[in-house]
Amino acid sequence: MSQFAMPACSPQGSSGSLREVVLAGPGSPVTFAGDGVGGVLAILANPRRVAVALDEAGHVDVRRRVLTAPVTTALVLGLCLFTGQGYPSVLARLWPLLGAFNPAIWMWATVSASALSQARARLPVAVMRRLFEGLAGAVLVEVAGLRVFGLVVTAVDGTVVDLADTAQIRERYATPSGGRFPQARVVTLVVCGTRRVLGAVLDSCALSEQALWDRMVGQLRPGTLNLADRNLCATRRFIAIPAQPGGIGGTFLDPMAYPDPKGNGDRSMPAKTGDRVQAKWSDAPGGPHDMAKAGLPES
Repeated sequence: MSQFAMPACSPQGSSGSLREVVLAGPGSPVTFAGDGVGGVLAILANPRRVAVALDEAGHVDVRRRVLTAPVTTALVLGLCLFTGQGYPSVLARLWPLLGAFNPAIWMWATVSASALSQARARLPVAVMRRLFEGLAGAVLVEVAGLRVFGLVVTAVDGTVVDLADTAQIRERYATPSGGRFPQARVVTLVVCGTRRVLGAVLDSCALSEQALWDRMVGQLRPGTLNLADRNLCATRRFIAIPAQPGGIGGTFLDPMAYPDPKGNGDRSMPAKTGDRVQAKWSDAPGGPHDMAKAGLPES
C-alpha cells in the first residue's frame, strides 16, 4: 500500500456528462443519454489528443491525402467501437463526423474499404499506443466500490489472443505447440470498480505472464491497492515494486496464493501433505531464502 493519493476524481453522477461515462469505464453506474457515437469519438479521439499522439510517435504525413493520419487514427478507433462490422458500415457511420480531423472531408465522398485498409498500413502502431497511454492516464471518476482503505483497487492479469496466420505475424508471434494460429499474450492493469484499463503490455505468447508484468510495473500508480493471482507472485516483486519512482508500493497479492509456483526465482511454495499445507519459515514468503536472494538481511 502507498501513502500517496491518486489524482482527484470527479464526483459520481455529478453531471452525467459523456466524458464521465467514458472515463469511468464499462463497469461504471454512471448513465448517459446523449449524442451517441459522435460524442464518444470526440472523447476517445479528439483532434488535440490525436495530434499529441502523432507528435509523440514522430509521424508526419508525407503527402496530403483525404485519409490523413488524424482521420485514419479516428477511423481505427471507430473500427474498435463497432467491432464485427465491416469497413463500409464503419466508414458510413463516421465519415460525417471527421471534419474536425480534416476540414476538407466535406469535399470528398466516403472512401472505399480498400483505401482505409491502405491508410491503416501507413499509420505506425506507436500512434495508437501513445493515444492509449494518454487516455489511460486520465483522471479517474469516483464510483462506489472504487476504493478500499482509501486506495483505488486495481487488478492485473493476462490472456492470449489468436492472430491472423500470415508469414509476417508468424515471424513476430509464436504459435503454441499444437495450436493453429500465432498468439499474442497481453497483460492488463484494470480498475476493479469500473474495469477501466490503466495499462497494458503485449508481446508474443512465447513470453510468460510474469515477464510481461515485470515490464509493466512502472505503470503502477501511487495510492493503489493492486491485486494479482499466484502466477504473478514472487517475493522479489514485493521488494521491487515499492522501489519504483514516486514511492509506489505495497502490491497486495491473493493471500491464498503461493509465490511463484512456476519456479520463477522463488522457493517459497509450501508443499501439500494430504489435506494439510506445511511450510517452514525458511521457505515462507519473505523468509531467509527470499531475503538472501534479494540481498536483504534475514531479520
